[in-house]
Amino acid sequence: QIAPFPLFQTYLITKACEVVEYLARDTKRKIEQFIEREKVPYTQNHYLFENVCKLRSQRLMDEVLAALPQPQGSDINKSTKSVNTYSLASTVKNIFQRNQERSVDDHMAEEM
Repeated sequence: QIAPFPLFQTYLITKACEVVEYLARDTKRKIEQFIEREKVPYTQNHYLFENVCKLRSQRLMDEVLAALPQPQGSDINKSTKSVNTYSLASTVKNIFQRNQERSVDDHMAEEM
């Protein structure tokens, strides 16, 4: 029953609006900070990093091995095969360079 006090009523409404506006701005700021912070995944789980590293290394190893010349026909049982070392070095270098050019996000998306 504050009807008999119109100035007090106006004051309370004005203060309530100021508080609501302040809380809305502060909440929006805190939510934006939270979203910004959560954009970068963070964990101290060393097992996760170890497994991700193993997966990344295995995929890279598979790609390098696939680039090696494969024995054909009667060469399957032979242990040696002529390889152009410059060509092989270039191929391996290109594979590693392509791997390094990929972003961390690309690696993580593929590995998860």
